[in-house]
Amino acid sequence: MAEVRSKEPLLAVMLSLLLPGSGQVYSNKAKRGLILLAIEIILGMIFYAYFFNPVTRVTFVTIVSVIIIVTFVFYIHFDAYKCAKELNINNNLAGNYAKGKRVLIVFGIIFLVFVFNPFGFFVASYIKKNFVQSFKLPSDSMRPTLFSGDAILVDKRIYKKSDPSRGDVVVFISPQDKRKLFGKRIVGLPGETLEIKEGKILINAVPVTQPIIGSLNYVNRGEFAAVGKPVTIPRDSYFVLGDNSMASLDSRYWGFVPRRDLIGKAYKIYFPTRRSGPIN
Repeated sequence: MAEVRSKEPLLAVMLSLLLPGSGQVYSNKAKRGLILLAIEIILGMIFYAYFFNPVTRVTFVTIVSVIIIVTFVFYIHFDAYKCAKELNINNNLAGNYAKGKRVLIVFGIIFLVFVFNPFGFFVASYIKKNFVQSFKLPSDSMRPTLFSGDAILVDKRIYKKSDPSRGDVVVFISPQDKRKLFGKRIVGLPGETLEIKEGKILINAVPVTQPIIGSLNYVNRGEFAAVGKPVTIPRDSYFVLGDNSMASLDSRYWGFVPRRDLIGKAYKIYFPTRRSGPIN
């Protein structure tokens, strides 16, 4: 029979911060650790599917879900400590780490909790890069659809598998400053001839009657929206406007947005909660 060695409970906690369940594995409870890791992944997937669904609102259910997940995460760390402690007690073993090393472990735990959690950081970074990213509206250029300060979610996958559509609210890299992101509505598609006439959008000389676009009043301003001067949108580019035409810096002034500069489609307001819901 293999010799049972003592375990340091604080090290078990640190390991669980690096990867949920690894603290239990370290404490000779591999099955328990893998089950806890699986549960956390499943809870995360359920929450992701609910919270990032464009038709759901931030409600009491959402908040309770967050509390449950956070509580479970804390439980995993507590359980890792408990498993290591019980192993030592049940086998009449003492902790094998000197006081100085335990202090270092404590500082390591603090560092992981408040500065860097590799598991959480990796997951969050991967989601932000490939799936969903949050964006905060810096102005009122999209009123009444979006207000300054609204926190929205942007689907970064959608334009990898489908073309942008007229009416989509998109987040894109500013043509004037590549360090900035803007949020506007697509009104013109590649190859179309667009004109703003008497407050309405004309595409190939035909007024757009699509909801929202057809109901808004657009102002002739800027080089690309002069009165009586239609513009033709280049290939793989889009003409974007703010819903609040009087207070929007958009394609009327600086022209067209290349498809490569589209970050994704804005599909949901998640804060403030009183305004949470799908973006039309």
